Amino acid sequence: MTTTTPNPTMTQTPARLEAPGGAYISDPTNATMVMGGSEWDGAPQIPGAKLVLHAMGDRTNNQLTFAEVTFPVGQRPWFHAHHSEDEGFFIVEGQLTVTVLDDEGERHTLVTNPGELVWGPMNYAHSYHVTSDVPCRTIIALT
Repeated sequence: MTTTTPNPTMTQTPARLEAPGGAYISDPTNATMVMGGSEWDGAPQIPGAKLVLHAMGDRTNNQLTFAEVTFPVGQRPWFHAHHSEDEGFFIVEGQLTVTVLDDEGERHTLVTNPGELVWGPMNYAHSYHVTSDVPCRTIIALT
């Protein structure tokens, strides 16, 4: 059963099958579906985004967070940087225009479409804008 939590604690999708050594298969039919706009640990989240966490650090030896995120049409968050992880967006549906600031503050814009991956190293300020007329569904990995 999928649940929506207005003020969630970050929890991942429960495993439907676990195996020795920490291997598991996530169970999206029993996922915690989070609607953005709430706060986690004091950090504002993306209003209107739908998030399913399939794996977090406690399942991956603190190596990877893996999530399925759907951003609403027109979504455009502020510029921000991740200081402890790299971030990759694989575009499943829709279009995401990503802007990255280089070391001199110059903007570089990348337009991504379904089947493409954007990878951003830690410490680079970035933002994005959903520029399609449908929500942008992504698979996100943080390492």
